[in-house]
Amino acid sequence: MAFHLLDMEQWERRTHYAAYTTFLPVNWNLTAQIDITCLHKMVRARHLRFYPVMLYLATTAVNRIRAFRMAYDAEGRLGFYDSMHPGYTIFHPDDQTFSDIWSTYDADFAQFYQTVVQDMAEWKDAKGYQTKPQRPANCVPMSMVPWVAFQSCSFDIPFQSRMLQPVITFGKYVTQAETTMIPVAVFANHAVADGWHGAQLFEELQTLANHPEAWMSVPSCGSVELADVKPYQETKREKEIRRSAHD
Repeated sequence: MAFHLLDMEQWERRTHYAAYTTFLPVNWNLTAQIDITCLHKMVRARHLRFYPVMLYLATTAVNRIRAFRMAYDAEGRLGFYDSMHPGYTIFHPDDQTFSDIWSTYDADFAQFYQTVVQDMAEWKDAKGYQTKPQRPANCVPMSMVPWVAFQSCSFDIPFQSRMLQPVITFGKYVTQAETTMIPVAVFANHAVADGWHGAQLFEELQTLANHPEAWMSVPSCGSVELADVKPYQETKREKEIRRSAHD
């Protein structure tokens, strides 16, 4: 995990950073609806689990935008990582709590998917806030709220945090008139990222969702007919999670 120091004298946002880390410490939240019609079709056709797929999309998008890979080193100097890993929540249906774990990112989707599924299986019964040890510093917090198709989701930190990584939240996807949409919310520190970077992130997510054949090693979306897609069969654990939302 290579970390690169910023040349503060040459950085084009140095005055913005100074403002947002001193007299105007501001965070921002943005929510957008992402069209996942094609992606959802592919996920169903391959009988994949949806959450790991979305973790891949989000981490890949983050890794394409330097502003969302910013952090401080051990000496408090500003820089950025080569790449980030997803830190994400898993839900415990028996007591309605969650735990935060992480997985190693891999640009190869098949390898990433296998890693996440294995981590979820290994740590699904471990209780506590953070359960998987040796969490690296270059993690991006992510979570899914599959019970709510929210229009907006926002967070706030009532103190000046040193965390510069964004926080990404997925909501419940909804299909209407053969179009499937999912809400995605992004929380970011204004010291290193602006609204333009947020728009970039949503654009990257949409591009990845539109063209799963580019990274999932599947035929193009148009070559898969809905009639060929078998209904997805929920696992026992997924049924428990869904039902617990109504308890």
